[in-house]
Amino acid sequence: MFMSELFSLKTKIIILFLIPSIALIYFSYDYMQRKSEFLQQTERFEFVSKQTKRLTQLIKNIQLERGLSAGYIVANSDNEKILHQQLIKQFQETDAIIDACQKSSSANQSVLAKILPAESINKIKPLNHAIFAILEDRNKIRKQILNKEIDFNDEILYYTEVNNHAINLMKFLLLILQKTSSDSISLLNIEKTKEFAGLERACIYNQLISHQNNQLCKEKVFYLQKEQKNELREFELFASSDSLHIFENNIDYTTLQKLQTLRDYFAKGETDAIKPQLWFNLATSYIDSLNNISNKILANYITKAHQRYDAAWKQLYIAIALWIVSIFATIYILILLSKLFEKEQEQLKALRIASYAFNSQEAIAITDIDEKIIKINKGFTDITGYSESEALGQTPRILRSSKHSKEFFEKMWDAIKTKGRWKGDIYNKRKNGEVYPERLSITAIKDDEGKTTNYIAHFLDISDLKKAQEEAEHQANHDILTGIANRKLLMEILQKELSKAKRHHLTHAFMFIDLDHFKAVNDNYGHHIGDMLIKYTAEVLLKSVRKEDFVARISGDEFAVLLLNLKAEDATEVAQKIAKKILHELSQELHFEGHTIHISSSIGIRIFPLSNDEDIEKIISDADTAMYQAKTQGKNRFILHT
Repeated sequence: MFMSELFSLKTKIIILFLIPSIALIYFSYDYMQRKSEFLQQTERFEFVSKQTKRLTQLIKNIQLERGLSAGYIVANSDNEKILHQQLIKQFQETDAIIDACQKSSSANQSVLAKILPAESINKIKPLNHAIFAILEDRNKIRKQILNKEIDFNDEILYYTEVNNHAINLMKFLLLILQKTSSDSISLLNIEKTKEFAGLERACIYNQLISHQNNQLCKEKVFYLQKEQKNELREFELFASSDSLHIFENNIDYTTLQKLQTLRDYFAKGETDAIKPQLWFNLATSYIDSLNNISNKILANYITKAHQRYDAAWKQLYIAIALWIVSIFATIYILILLSKLFEKEQEQLKALRIASYAFNSQEAIAITDIDEKIIKINKGFTDITGYSESEALGQTPRILRSSKHSKEFFEKMWDAIKTKGRWKGDIYNKRKNGEVYPERLSITAIKDDEGKTTNYIAHFLDISDLKKAQEEAEHQANHDILTGIANRKLLMEILQKELSKAKRHHLTHAFMFIDLDHFKAVNDNYGHHIGDMLIKYTAEVLLKSVRKEDFVARISGDEFAVLLLNLKAEDATEVAQKIAKKILHELSQELHFEGHTIHISSSIGIRIFPLSNDEDIEKIISDADTAMYQAKTQGKNRFILHT
């Protein structure tokens, strides 16, 4: 009997140690496979980033050639010679970039086959071909430009078509990049901003050189300026903190302010106050700063990829080292165990109880078959408050709180009796009556015949862990300054409510709220006053909506309100009523630390869902557009998006 049990125990222990070893070998192989895939992903990441950078260089030079050509075709004898020289030089620079792109495209065919699936390659090739097919006609177009045989619209159309194809190719490449960097699509916002800025530069430059003041051109310029703001707003909304930091450190606000002054002159029709070359240089400097931002974001992506690449190798070396150490440790433990198996049968029962780390920091209680406590450790007294003399002879029921039902304990004991163990989180009560959460594990101790003789319970007080988890979850989903929901939680709630609304035919309203003159408050009174104003705004919004509604801070001085479960027939009326209330409250005279402050707000309202295929980005974009219209119409008002 003893030898059979000894063999059984020995076999079980050997298996117990062999299973982790085998598992370690398997997971080490799987780990190496995943790191290999990660290395290939890094190569793909770097390749796509470099190709995207070449496209940004091509787009930049096409934009410059387009802008100079727009001025040259209407130039008079005074500035024609200078523009001619600039154009010829730009033709050469553009050709050099085109040649580099063509050589790179040919040389990268073999690289593409290694790092990209065939499906992606088949999509890249026609996009690439479309760009170079159009560029084959560039010398013909340039000749017409130099001879002034092409009108402004045809010249703009040709170069814009080239850039549109380049941006489409870039968009596809960035979708590949997005698998590694979630905010890579925000790069597309920068490129679109550059393109709209380049078209604006060309249009205004053409008008200034020709001394015209065309109303259609003014409308087009206004549209291009609006699209630039929209693209930058989307960039700020979806870009990562690193990308936003790069943007803030590299955008030339001084140049942008000077550029805005010239824009204002043009909008008023005061074109005589604008020097054409000054306009062109300032616009070019602004576009160059955007191009620099794009390049630095790409460089940041590549740097991070290299860091992850190096970290992967280090982790692989560590895993191999641990694997070797674990093998030797297993062998050593098996040698020690083989000596323990030579001891007499009488030691088995003592070994069974001693194997539990009775003197560990966690609380331990041992009961007999009738569930009466026969042994506790110091951890039990520290957690529950019951001393050994108070606990012995009692049952664990002295710790029960009222937070669990009778069915809960029935299921727990059913698991202990059928499976021999139970583990989970439970709420118990200390001697002083305080209810606390604990992580509890109960195991049935069996004798030689498999009959249960005792129960042993291990438990830990997890109050601090529970509190930390709750605080971490709250901080991740709420704005630190105001305590209301942040953009992350807003996106989750909006997605959930949109899906629910589509399923159950509900009607909601989304408000995009932006404070007017907030920057002036920060500049004049300091950021601490601005923070007080932000907190006051959050309080106003919370008081203005219903209990079932949702309030969030998107970023800066932008807030969102989600009005839920409205009646379809009066959803617009309810939303407008609440918007009026918010406008009224935020337009009141405020007093902070002795300062009298006057602000207002602009609100964009979007009722949703209007169709089954719309998404949350569309809802936010529409509300944002309506808010922008409210600002342009004089601020301190709301606009309902239709």
